Amino acid sequence: MSSVIRSWPLIAFVLLASLLVVMSSLHSMNLFVPELKALERAIGGDKNMHLVMSSLLAFLGCMSASRYVRSAYFSVVVVLPLLALALAADEVLQRFSAVRSFDWQDLKAGLLGIIFGGASYLIVCIISRLRKA
Repeated sequence: MSSVIRSWPLIAFVLLASLLVVMSSLHSMNLFVPELKALERAIGGDKNMHLVMSSLLAFLGCMSASRYVRSAYFSVVVVLPLLALALAADEVLQRFSAVRSFDWQDLKAGLLGIIFGGASYLIVCIISRLRKA
């Protein structure tokens, strides 16, 4: 199997994480705000965007990590706290932006998304194992 095909979760994770960093940075610099707000509306609002994006990031992060450590549970235990730390850092840094502000609801939606993404990944792993047995 091609290494690119085998590595697609890692590639998708890195691309999504990079996109989110760029989007957050642009918003903090007050650039492309109408376009970012349009994306938020398309996803269902600010809180839904935090929930969906962090869920996808957590799912892809766990999937990527488990390809290297060969343990779905270990990847969840390592990846989810790291993502939660990065999310909290992003929210806290918004306090120091002139155009953005810290929002507990954003933090809660992001953390809930991380938990949902990790739990979804574990459910997929359990179902996959049950189908093989």
